[in-house]
Amino acid sequence: MAEPEPIVYNWIRGVEALEGYQPGGYPVMVGDTLNDRYRVVDQLHSGGYSSVWLARDNHQRQYVALNVCTADAHPRETKVLRVLSVSGAGRGLVPSLLDGFRVEGPNGTHTCYTVTPAQCNLVRFLQSSFPA
Repeated sequence: MAEPEPIVYNWIRGVEALEGYQPGGYPVMVGDTLNDRYRVVDQLHSGGYSSVWLARDNHQRQYVALNVCTADAHPRETKVLRVLSVSGAGRGLVPSLLDGFRVEGPNGTHTCYTVTPAQCNLVRFLQSSFPA
């Protein structure tokens, strides 16, 4: 089996720093492999409840957006995505849920899920569909 290509991390100013991790966070690093399948390539977003990473799915040989929720967070977003993607109401407008799993980290259990990258996130969809 060939060795995976090395990943070069291009640090982006303003993206979360390792020093910012507090209880609840999960210290994902570029090059990590989660669920024996998803190899982390770069960070796409960081928020209050999760961080989103570009990852390479080693089984399907494609890139995915990997969302890692804070420890012991209620997995509401995965349930909503699952309902919207099968109901037809959100099909094509919200990311399709590809996989869901949990990982144990130093601060607890983290719900993780993967979606196809470069699509609208659920917050943006709800804000555009139901303006205040």
